[in-house]
Amino acid sequence: METSSLKNNTRIASLLGTWTGTTHLKTDIGSYELMAYFVIHLMPDPMRGYSCSLSDCKEVENKACLLNAHGDGECKNIADSVLDWSDGELVLYLVI
Repeated sequence: METSSLKNNTRIASLLGTWTGTTHLKTDIGSYELMAYFVIHLMPDPMRGYSCSLSDCKEVENKACLLNAHGDGECKNIADSVLDWSDGELVLYLVI
C-alpha cells in the first residue's frame, strides 16, 4: 500500500479557511429582489486518516482506495461503495 503523501496538498491548502460573500438578485418582472449573505468554512476532513492510495486506483476512473477490515487498501468502484473520508469538509451558513 502506498502512502497518501503523494497527493498534491497545495491546491487544497490554498482553499482552506473561511470565505464570506454576498449576493443581490433582482427580477425583471416586478420589484422583487433577494439579498443573501453567506459564510463558507473549508477544513481538512478529520476522517482523512482512514484514507489510502494505490497507484492503479484513480478517482477519474470512478475508483477509490478503501481500507478493508485488516487495514489493507483495496480498489473499489465509487458508485458501489461508501467512502468514509474525503479531502475536505464544507460548512455553510446562509442568511436570506
